[in-house]
Amino acid sequence: MKTLVIIAIVASLAPRAHAKGCHEVSRVVGYEHCFRFGGWSRDEHVFPLRLEVGWIHQDFMAKPLMLSGDAVARTAGDADSLATVADGVAVRWLGGGRLVYGGLEMDTSGLEREPQVPDLPASGASWSFLGVFGVHASLWRFAFGVEVAAGSRITLFSYCGDQKSCAQQDTQFAGVIDGRVRAEVFPVPNWSLGVIYGHSMFDASAQSFIVYTGLHFRALDGMP
Repeated sequence: MKTLVIIAIVASLAPRAHAKGCHEVSRVVGYEHCFRFGGWSRDEHVFPLRLEVGWIHQDFMAKPLMLSGDAVARTAGDADSLATVADGVAVRWLGGGRLVYGGLEMDTSGLEREPQVPDLPASGASWSFLGVFGVHASLWRFAFGVEVAAGSRITLFSYCGDQKSCAQQDTQFAGVIDGRVRAEVFPVPNWSLGVIYGHSMFDASAQSFIVYTGLHFRALDGMP
Protein backbone atom coordinates (compact mmCIF):
# COMPACT_ATOMS: atom_id res chain seq x y z
CA MET A 1 0.00 0.00 0.00
CA LYS A 2 2.85 2.37 0.89
CA THR A 3 4.45 1.66 -2.51
CA LEU A 4 1.25 2.57 -4.35
CA VAL A 5 1.01 5.89 -2.48
CA ILE A 6 4.60 6.80 -3.42
CA ILE A 7 3.95 5.95 -7.08
CA ALA A 8 0.80 8.10 -7.10
CA ILE A 9 2.67 11.10 -5.61
CA VAL A 10 5.53 10.82 -8.12
CA ALA A 11 3.08 10.54 -11.02
CA SER A 12 1.20 13.65 -9.89
CA LEU A 13 4.43 15.69 -9.73
CA ALA A 14 5.80 14.53 -13.07
CA PRO A 15 5.33 17.02 -15.98
CA ARG A 16 2.65 16.08 -18.43
CA ALA A 17 3.70 15.40 -21.99
CA HIS A 18 1.79 17.20 -24.66
CA ALA A 19 1.93 17.06 -28.42
CA LYS A 20 3.07 20.26 -30.10
CA GLY A 21 0.30 22.86 -29.97
CA CYS A 22 -1.90 20.77 -27.65
CA HIS A 23 -3.04 21.75 -24.17
CA GLU A 24 -5.11 20.02 -21.50
CA VAL A 25 -8.65 21.41 -21.32
CA SER A 26 -10.06 18.88 -18.88
CA ARG A 27 -9.06 16.85 -15.84
CA VAL A 28 -9.73 13.82 -18.01
CA VAL A 29 -6.29 12.49 -18.93
CA GLY A 30 -5.60 12.77 -22.64
CA TYR A 31 -8.44 15.20 -23.39
CA GLU A 32 -6.63 18.07 -25.13
CA HIS A 33 -7.29 20.96 -27.46
CA CYS A 34 -4.89 21.24 -30.40
CA PHE A 35 -4.30 24.10 -32.81
CA ARG A 36 -5.04 23.58 -36.47
CA PHE A 37 -2.46 23.34 -39.26
CA GLY A 38 0.89 24.74 -38.11
CA GLY A 39 -0.58 26.39 -35.02
CA TRP A 40 1.90 24.51 -32.84
CA SER A 41 4.58 26.87 -34.19
CA ARG A 42 3.57 29.26 -31.38
CA ASP A 43 5.04 26.78 -28.90
CA GLU A 44 8.37 26.48 -30.73
CA HIS A 45 11.38 28.22 -29.24
CA VAL A 46 12.92 29.01 -32.61
CA PHE A 47 13.59 32.52 -33.92
CA PRO A 48 11.23 33.10 -36.91
CA LEU A 49 13.91 33.61 -39.54
CA ARG A 50 13.02 33.09 -43.19
CA LEU A 51 14.67 33.26 -46.61
CA GLU A 52 12.64 34.30 -49.66
CA VAL A 53 13.83 34.08 -53.26
CA GLY A 54 11.81 35.05 -56.31
CA TRP A 55 11.32 36.86 -59.59
CA ILE A 56 10.86 40.63 -59.47
CA HIS A 57 9.42 42.97 -62.11
CA GLN A 58 9.99 46.73 -61.74
CA ASP A 59 8.66 49.76 -63.63
CA PHE A 60 10.14 53.21 -63.07
CA MET A 61 11.17 56.39 -64.88
CA ALA A 62 14.81 57.15 -65.58
CA LYS A 63 16.30 60.61 -65.27
CA PRO A 64 17.52 62.41 -68.44
CA LEU A 65 20.65 60.61 -69.60
CA MET A 66 24.17 62.03 -69.37
CA LEU A 67 26.53 60.39 -71.85
CA SER A 68 30.11 61.63 -72.32
CA GLY A 69 29.28 64.60 -70.14
CA ASP A 70 26.50 65.78 -72.44
CA ALA A 71 22.81 65.61 -71.71
CA VAL A 72 21.05 63.36 -74.21
CA ALA A 73 17.72 64.61 -75.48
CA ARG A 74 14.83 62.18 -75.23
CA THR A 75 14.39 60.36 -78.48
CA ALA A 76 10.62 60.67 -78.32
CA GLY A 77 8.57 63.65 -77.35
CA ASP A 78 6.23 61.69 -75.09
CA ALA A 79 6.57 61.00 -71.38
CA ASP A 80 7.23 57.29 -71.97
CA SER A 81 10.65 57.89 -73.54
CA LEU A 82 12.35 57.55 -70.13
CA ALA A 83 10.24 54.57 -69.03
CA THR A 84 12.39 51.71 -67.71
CA VAL A 85 11.46 48.08 -67.08
CA ALA A 86 13.69 45.66 -65.13
CA ASP A 87 13.22 41.92 -64.54
CA GLY A 88 15.43 39.88 -62.26
CA VAL A 89 15.89 38.11 -58.94
CA ALA A 90 14.88 39.28 -55.45
CA VAL A 91 16.44 37.80 -52.31
CA ARG A 92 15.02 38.65 -48.87
CA TRP A 93 16.28 37.76 -45.37
CA LEU A 94 13.55 38.43 -42.81
CA GLY A 95 12.86 37.79 -39.14
CA GLY A 96 10.88 39.17 -36.22
CA GLY A 97 8.02 38.48 -33.85
CA ARG A 98 4.61 36.88 -34.27
CA LEU A 99 3.05 40.09 -35.60
CA VAL A 100 5.88 42.28 -36.93
CA TYR A 101 8.92 41.45 -39.05
CA GLY A 102 11.85 43.18 -40.68
CA GLY A 103 14.96 42.46 -42.68
CA LEU A 104 16.92 43.11 -45.84
CA GLU A 105 16.17 42.76 -49.54
CA MET A 106 18.53 42.77 -52.50
CA ASP A 107 17.30 42.85 -56.11
CA THR A 108 19.44 42.23 -59.19
CA SER A 109 17.81 42.82 -62.57
CA GLY A 110 18.54 43.26 -66.24
CA LEU A 111 16.84 46.05 -68.17
CA GLU A 112 14.10 44.89 -70.51
CA ARG A 113 13.25 48.44 -71.55
CA GLU A 114 15.31 51.64 -71.28
CA PRO A 115 15.59 55.09 -72.88
CA GLN A 116 16.76 54.82 -76.47
CA VAL A 117 19.59 56.81 -78.07
CA PRO A 118 19.72 57.03 -81.90
CA ASP A 119 22.24 54.68 -83.53
CA LEU A 120 23.41 53.24 -80.19
CA PRO A 121 22.52 49.74 -78.89
CA ALA A 122 20.95 49.85 -75.43
CA SER A 123 21.48 47.54 -72.45
CA GLY A 124 21.83 47.85 -68.71
CA ALA A 125 21.19 46.52 -65.24
CA SER A 126 19.65 47.58 -61.95
CA TRP A 127 20.44 46.79 -58.30
CA SER A 128 18.29 47.63 -55.27
CA PHE A 129 19.30 47.47 -51.61
CA LEU A 130 16.34 47.83 -49.26
CA GLY A 131 15.36 47.57 -45.64
CA VAL A 132 11.95 45.99 -45.02
CA PHE A 133 9.51 46.42 -42.13
CA GLY A 134 5.99 44.98 -41.99
CA VAL A 135 3.15 43.32 -40.10
CA HIS A 136 1.46 40.01 -40.93
CA ALA A 137 -1.06 37.47 -39.72
CA SER A 138 -2.11 33.98 -40.75
CA LEU A 139 -5.40 32.22 -41.38
CA TRP A 140 -4.98 28.45 -41.54
CA ARG A 141 -2.66 27.84 -44.54
CA PHE A 142 -2.68 31.47 -45.70
CA ALA A 143 -0.84 34.59 -44.54
CA PHE A 144 -1.33 38.26 -45.39
CA GLY A 145 0.69 41.35 -44.62
CA VAL A 146 1.60 44.93 -45.41
CA GLU A 147 5.13 46.32 -45.44
CA VAL A 148 7.34 49.27 -46.28
CA ALA A 149 10.56 48.80 -48.25
CA ALA A 150 13.05 51.68 -48.25
CA GLY A 151 16.57 52.09 -49.59
CA SER A 152 18.33 52.88 -52.84
CA ARG A 153 18.36 51.71 -56.45
CA ILE A 154 21.38 51.87 -58.76
CA THR A 155 20.72 51.67 -62.51
CA LEU A 156 23.36 51.38 -65.20
CA PHE A 157 22.40 52.45 -68.74
CA SER A 158 24.94 51.33 -71.32
CA TYR A 159 25.10 52.17 -75.02
CA CYS A 160 28.50 50.61 -75.71
CA GLY A 161 27.38 47.62 -77.78
CA ASP A 162 30.15 45.00 -77.98
CA GLN A 163 32.84 47.35 -76.69
CA LYS A 164 34.30 46.34 -73.35
CA SER A 165 34.34 49.94 -72.17
CA CYS A 166 33.28 53.29 -73.54
CA ALA A 167 32.03 56.66 -72.39
CA GLN A 168 28.47 56.02 -73.53
CA GLN A 169 27.21 54.99 -70.10
CA ASP A 170 25.17 56.61 -67.38
CA THR A 171 24.80 55.40 -63.78
CA GLN A 172 21.79 56.75 -61.89
CA PHE A 173 21.02 56.59 -58.18
CA ALA A 174 17.49 56.86 -56.83
CA GLY A 175 15.84 56.57 -53.43
CA VAL A 176 13.13 53.96 -52.97
CA ILE A 177 10.21 54.03 -50.52
CA ASP A 178 7.55 51.48 -51.47
CA GLY A 179 4.31 50.54 -49.76
CA ARG A 180 3.54 46.86 -50.34
CA VAL A 181 0.88 44.23 -49.79
CA ARG A 182 1.63 40.51 -49.72
CA ALA A 183 -0.17 37.18 -49.65
CA GLU A 184 1.24 33.67 -49.34
CA VAL A 185 0.12 30.09 -48.98
CA PHE A 186 1.84 27.35 -46.93
CA PRO A 187 1.66 23.92 -48.65
CA VAL A 188 3.61 22.71 -45.61
CA PRO A 189 4.29 24.65 -42.37
CA ASN A 190 7.93 25.51 -43.22
CA TRP A 191 7.58 26.35 -46.93
CA SER A 192 5.50 28.99 -48.67
CA LEU A 193 4.64 30.45 -52.05
CA GLY A 194 3.65 34.09 -52.29
CA VAL A 195 3.20 37.31 -54.22
CA ILE A 196 4.02 40.92 -53.35
CA TYR A 197 2.78 44.09 -55.05
CA GLY A 198 4.47 47.39 -54.29
CA HIS A 199 4.00 51.01 -55.34
CA SER A 200 6.25 53.97 -54.69
CA MET A 201 5.02 56.42 -52.07
CA PHE A 202 6.39 59.44 -53.94
CA ASP A 203 6.78 58.38 -57.60
CA ALA A 204 3.48 57.63 -59.35
CA SER A 205 5.25 55.77 -62.17
CA ALA A 206 7.23 53.33 -59.99
CA GLN A 207 5.83 49.94 -59.04
CA SER A 208 7.03 46.39 -58.51
CA PHE A 209 5.71 42.83 -58.46
CA ILE A 210 7.39 39.81 -56.84
CA VAL A 211 6.57 36.11 -57.08
CA TYR A 212 8.58 34.13 -54.53
CA THR A 213 9.11 30.96 -52.56
CA GLY A 214 10.05 31.05 -48.89
CA LEU A 215 11.89 28.76 -46.48
CA HIS A 216 10.77 29.31 -42.86
CA PHE A 217 12.96 28.17 -39.97
CA ARG A 218 9.92 28.41 -37.68
CA ALA A 219 6.63 27.00 -38.95
CA LEU A 220 4.32 29.77 -40.17
CA ASP A 221 6.82 32.23 -38.58
CA GLY A 222 4.88 31.81 -35.33
CA MET A 223 2.20 34.16 -36.69
CA PRO A 224 -1.03 34.67 -34.70
